[in-house]
Amino acid sequence: MVENGNYLINLSGATANELILKPVYFDADINSMFRKMFMNKTKQKIAFADTLENILQSRIGCGWRPKGDMAVYERCVNLEELELMFEFCVDEIQNTVYEEALRIGMDVNNITGTVYESVIRTRIQQAIKKDLLRLAFWGRQSSADENYNLVDGVWPYLFDLVNQSLVPYTNTASGAPLAAGDAVDFFQRIWENATKVLKNTPASEKIIYVSSNIYEAWLKDLEDGVTNDAMFFTMNTQEVNAKSYRGIQIMPMYDWDAQAAAAYPATFASDANLMIYTTRNNLILASDVTAQDSQYEAWYEKKDRKWCASGAFKIGFNYALEDYFSVGY
Repeated sequence: MVENGNYLINLSGATANELILKPVYFDADINSMFRKMFMNKTKQKIAFADTLENILQSRIGCGWRPKGDMAVYERCVNLEELELMFEFCVDEIQNTVYEEALRIGMDVNNITGTVYESVIRTRIQQAIKKDLLRLAFWGRQSSADENYNLVDGVWPYLFDLVNQSLVPYTNTASGAPLAAGDAVDFFQRIWENATKVLKNTPASEKIIYVSSNIYEAWLKDLEDGVTNDAMFFTMNTQEVNAKSYRGIQIMPMYDWDAQAAAAYPATFASDANLMIYTTRNNLILASDVTAQDSQYEAWYEKKDRKWCASGAFKIGFNYALEDYFSVGY
């Protein structure tokens, strides 16, 4: 489509979702980390029912004798409006080995419909995913850093919960390098400190997120045989890349070190030894990606010889229950 001399791709609603947002939102990594919720409101309350037990009793004749109590927890998810604005000067491609893939003649700078548009669109998707994961864990609206103050993420919630003694906490000596045996010890302690509710959850439904330095120290501890338990050592070294502890998947978060240092420079400037032990559906990612007002536009600005893209959607993060957390930092 040509509009005022510009080549325009205007994608909104369902089309934008299919091409740009949904491939990110339903990415395999995102699916493994978050319970996803589709919401069109900016703020929405969600409720979770606690476990119900001890409801059976002896039958002793007529009469109504209710037994048992079920608690309902309420959580509020705030969706923040985010946008992207990106431009690319196609002159950057000229005089390179990729020049032959450009159009010829007056349209040489218009990459609409060429392989370059596809490449840039893919890079935009990858950037959205990377930013989404960074904000999911480290977003903090009170931050002075404009790359982090867009939303509130998981770690700020956890720091507040620990300060209120609402979730089990393990001191992993952040700020100091790990010594031999520390990683094995931290995994054991974060597992032992967990609530009975979390311990009673099947291992297949749980996950332990760790910063890369803890994961690499964990591998080294196993390789060096720092534990005296031969069965423990054999069991873990036989697994693919030793990515589990007591049958619970370990997920190394390789970007956490840099993100923690940027989000909390006074606390995690170096050696951020971070761990989150939780269930696979306890972290919440809410978005409006199914709404018609989510949008993505891409166009060639002929007068500036630039290819531009913009988008807008809402995103928010929270958690379901405190009982399903055990954290270390």
